[in-house]
Amino acid sequence: MDTPAPTVLLVEDDPAVRRVAGRALVRAGLSVVEARDGFEALELASGQVDLVVADLVMPRMDGHELVRRLRLRRPKLPALLISGYGGDGEHVLAKPFDASELATRVLHLLARV
Repeated sequence: MDTPAPTVLLVEDDPAVRRVAGRALVRAGLSVVEARDGFEALELASGQVDLVVADLVMPRMDGHELVRRLRLRRPKLPALLISGYGGDGEHVLAKPFDASELATRVLHLLARV
C-alpha cells in the first residue's frame, strides 16, 4: 500500500511566488495546499497538514502569528518562513530563493518529524 505524499500548506500573498514555490514542492513529490493569507490558511489547515511554508510578512496576519495559531492545534507542526527582508537559519529562507533550495529545506524538515 502506498503512503500518501506529505502535505505542505503554502501561504504566500504574492501569486507569482506562490506559483513558483508550489510547483517546486509538487516536483519534489509533495502534496500542496495553497493559501493567499493567514486567515485562508487557518481555514484550509483543518485537514491533514504535515508542514507549513509561510511568508513572514503578509497583510492581516504575518507568518509568525499564523504558525503560532496553527501550533495551538498541533504543537509540533514544522514550519519554514520565507522572507523578502532577509533572514537566515533553519526555519527562515530568504527571498529570492532557488526553487530547489526551497524543496530541499522542506524535505529536510519533514525528515526530522
